[in-house]
This record gives sequence, C-alpha cells and structure tokens, in this order.
Amino acid sequence: MRLNFVVTLSHSELVELRMGDGYQIKNLNTYYVSILKCSDDSYYVGVTNNLDTRISQHDSGIDKIAYTYNKGPLLLVFHETFNDINQAIAREKHLKGWSRKKKEVLINNNIELLKEFSKNNQ
Repeated sequence: MRLNFVVTLSHSELVELRMGDGYQIKNLNTYYVSILKCSDDSYYVGVTNNLDTRISQHDSGIDKIAYTYNKGPLLLVFHETFNDINQAIAREKHLKGWSRKKKEVLINNNIELLKEFSKNNQ
C-alpha cells in the first residue's frame, strides 16, 4: 500500500511526502513582471506576487521614495507570469536595462522588431 501525505509549510510552499520516495517541494506562487506607464509617460518595471495589490500600492503614492510617487495614475501596459521568483527577478533586471524604445516594442508585441532590436543591441 502506498501512502501520500500533504503538509502545508506556508502559503507558498507545499511539501508532498511519499513513503519511500523522499519528498518534492512544489512552489504554488505566481510572480509577475510588469511594466507600468506613469502619468509623465515614463515606464516603471517591477516584480510582485500580487499584481492588483502592487499596482494599487504604487498608484496610492504612499511611499515617498518610490519611483512611482506622484506619477499616477498608472496604467498596466505589459506583464509576464513566472512560477520561479529568481526567474522573475532576472527578467525584471533584464527589462530595466532596455531602452524606452525597446520596451515599447515589447509592449506593442512586435516580435519581429524586437528580434531586430536584440540583434543590434538596442
């Protein structure tokens, strides 16, 4: 007889114990890398595990040292979904290094032009 046990360690991780098989860690979180367009037409790139809440936090202007302070209303113009926080952070850093023009090509989903920008390191 094979027994399966499920134990919740936290809201984001689940450990499934299988008798004789060891264990597997399953990450149940979803992470988002987003591009927000600010009222001054600049772009903000960020990562979060709750997109709606994070946009509301930025839009509320609570944090006076945040880039988005006094730049609302903000508009979500692009987002990608990840299951691994490290991949999401890497993608955020990658996008932050892009030019405004290249971000706009991504936002407009122009894959061919994006490939061209990538070839030319723009």
